[in-house]
Order: sequence, then structure tokens, then C-alpha cells
Amino acid sequence: TLEQLRNPVAEKKKKKENELTLQQAKLAWANGEKLQIDSGGGFYDLTGDYCLFAFDHPSNKFRLKPKTITLNGIEIPAIGTDYEQGEVIWILNSLEPKEYSPLLLDVSDESPTYWWSTEEEIKQVVAALRSAFFHA
Repeated sequence: TLEQLRNPVAEKKKKKENELTLQQAKLAWANGEKLQIDSGGGFYDLTGDYCLFAFDHPSNKFRLKPKTITLNGIEIPAIGTDYEQGEVIWILNSLEPKEYSPLLLDVSDESPTYWWSTEEEIKQVVAALRSAFFHA
């Protein structure tokens, strides 16, 4: 959010997340964090068997996989993961005046592909989509 960007602590944390030493990257990977690697051609997800060899090259750069995405230069929250039963989630819904709505899944329901954890997050997504497609 704009408030977080103004907050120097949030900015410092964001910078720290983007800059991992080799030791920090190894520890993050061992702890199950999602990493990205740059071996000279830009960052991409570190997955599969390549993980073990990626740490052998001192020129590789590592970062935690961002939890936001950028749409037309606007940073928005990434979609939700790891839905927990009983959690209210927020989905895009073009039938609603706000173009989003809350959703509480039943035990037998599958988690939707695209969802966000809070109303604040979905508001940012809707605003970014409106800006990108309708210049509103």
C-alpha cells in the first residue's frame, strides 16, 4: 500500500527481501522459502534439480520470490496461496458493484485460482485493473 511504501521500516524490509547473500539464500531454500535466481539473464523461479547446483556459482544472485506483482507499473498483491478452511477470501466478481466479493468456501469446495486474503488487497487489484484497462 501507499502507506507501507512511505514507512521506512517496510521499505528496509522490502530491500532486505530482495538482497540475499549466498548463506541467506541457502537457509531460505532449506526452510522452504520460494527463491528466484539471476544468473545473468534476469530473475526467474529457482525450482527442480537445478536448485542444488545454483548455489555453487558465486556469480548467481538470489532473492525471495516477490509476494506482489506489477501491472502497468503498479505494484499489487500477489494471489493468495495456502487457503485454510473457514478463512474468508476475496475474489473478483464483475456482477458486484465493487467488482469483488467475499467468499467462504465449504469443505467440499475447491479453492479458486485467483483470490486475495483481505479486502484491502482486492481493492488494490481492482483499482490497478481499472487503471490498466479503463484509465479510470
